[in-house]
Amino acid sequence: MRWRITWARMSLFLVGCGPISQSSTESPNLTGLAPSIKLGAGLELRLIAPGRFLMGADDGPQNERPLHEVLLTQPFYLGTTEVTHAQFAAFVAETGYITTAEQGQGAKVWRDGQWVMDPQANHTNVFPGPNRPVVAVTHTDAVAFCSWLTIKERAAKSIGAAAEIRLPTEAEWEYAARAGTDKNWSGAENAEELCLYANVPDKSAERAGLGREVIACDDNVGLETADVARYQPNAFGIYDMTGNVWEWTNDRMGSYPRESVTNPRGAKQGTDWVVRGGSWSGNLHGLRVTHRDGYPADLRGGAIGFRIALALDASK
Repeated sequence: MRWRITWARMSLFLVGCGPISQSSTESPNLTGLAPSIKLGAGLELRLIAPGRFLMGADDGPQNERPLHEVLLTQPFYLGTTEVTHAQFAAFVAETGYITTAEQGQGAKVWRDGQWVMDPQANHTNVFPGPNRPVVAVTHTDAVAFCSWLTIKERAAKSIGAAAEIRLPTEAEWEYAARAGTDKNWSGAENAEELCLYANVPDKSAERAGLGREVIACDDNVGLETADVARYQPNAFGIYDMTGNVWEWTNDRMGSYPRESVTNPRGAKQGTDWVVRGGSWSGNLHGLRVTHRDGYPADLRGGAIGFRIALALDASK
């Protein structure tokens, strides 16, 4: 049965879905919003209540500074998993879409301890598997997927006419990854617990020849992606916010403000788009919920994918 977001009004109790801090005057009205919904191609999304949190860090690279207060005023839905090969394939089959990698440019793959460009690599053949996250997709490809799904779901009346499926903003991403905590990682209390929550550079990656510092745990997945939802979710019911693959966001790379901000968006100009979450192959600091990198919209490789968000009213 498919939930329609505007269906019969109901009262919700969202376990673990509270913000880090929220005054009684900011309590959101979530009446009528289902705690989770399912869209086409088997995409499941979880309701994230609005709230106030501290974004960034003062103990990391300069682009993570300063730690600052952010207020998100609107509820939104976030994909419980990264978009999978099967879900992306449904988009390609229906539209005939040709990804950047397939236009004769290929994608970066991990080979002999380094990333190399393979002109034959694309989303169909880099870590294939229906339940693995799709990779070798650009920011442009991810946006195209979201646009297709928005049109499709509006036509099916499973979302409202003003709703929009898009990539999460950087603030939405970090808020959901933190899941009401101040942990360095999404779900895990310490680095040694990361293998319970994430596909990360660990002992199995070391055995496979990663060639850099690894975490002292073992998830028995080597230098490759893992099926989505293989590991435990965070307190918001979201999987793989740490590790597995980097995730494109809807924001351009820019500097953080020092003052408190409401519903922030990235830089208005620039060529680099923010990726979040770290991956199966990256350095250890990249796994922190505060870590951010920026890449050109046409970057594609075996450690970058995406998840979707649903804005209930795109005009806000």
